[in-house]
Amino acid sequence: MARPKPAMPTAAAILALADADGQLEVRVSPGASADAITAPVSGGALAVRTRAPPEDGRANAALLRLLAKALRLPVSALELVRGAASRSKLIRLPPCPLSAVQPDQPFPQRRSIFRPNSKPAHSNIETSIKPLALASLASQAGDG
Repeated sequence: MARPKPAMPTAAAILALADADGQLEVRVSPGASADAITAPVSGGALAVRTRAPPEDGRANAALLRLLAKALRLPVSALELVRGAASRSKLIRLPPCPLSAVQPDQPFPQRRSIFRPNSKPAHSNIETSIKPLALASLASQAGDG
């Protein structure tokens, strides 16, 4: 039986851990069995577990992807300031007011790329081709 996944902290909870300069202390555990972000119990650094191995910067890239997803930011908005070869890292966050993040929103869920109540793409093609085809047939019948 599979263990349930731990709940990820909200974006507001993660942003609240950043210092006045917008820097976030992170303690990374590479090579873990699952990707997870855990809020610290009493102060300290944000704990991040990643499945990526600590080779060629893969764990650092995975860390930035996980944080960006949790904060609903692009990966390019985050910067690794210190600790490229260490488990303790310092991440610079972009200037972002806490009011821009809804505190009651949990970790973002995967969204579907399909829009609800939309017509299939082929129906738009058919509706644009039919009038052209009918006009072409009418002009051919009039010429003959």
